[in-house]
Amino acid sequence: IELNAFGNNVVVSRKPDVEKLIHQWWRTGLLGKDPLSDLSASVLKHLTEELRNALPLKKNEQSPKCNLWDLLHPVIFNATTKTFYGSKNLDLEKLRQNFLEFDKSFPILAAGIPGSIAAPQALKARDRMANQLTNQSERKSE
Repeated sequence: IELNAFGNNVVVSRKPDVEKLIHQWWRTGLLGKDPLSDLSASVLKHLTEELRNALPLKKNEQSPKCNLWDLLHPVIFNATTKTFYGSKNLDLEKLRQNFLEFDKSFPILAAGIPGSIAAPQALKARDRMANQLTNQSERKSE
């Protein structure tokens, strides 16, 4: 599935430092004194910020009616992305749209059906996400 859906050899061949960057993210972002506690605190902080942005209610104001998925998907996506990758210089909306485009075709790619035939837009979205995230990390590590 990894090769079919994520095109690991394609991304790594274009950006040979991707594996090094992943290990660097792991060491700096997830390993530490108490990684699970730090990770949980960071996710909670970002979820709180995103929920406040999504529902800017005044005191005694009633919540608007909306589709729960439409409300929570951007909140959860943005919070977890900020937790793992930070938020400087990242266009979270563009990243989320690329993710949704890729996710729509994930079953096709995971089944081993050639993405170049069955899901070319998903492959382009996957590459755009990889570029956004690796370019972000390269800037932050300088």
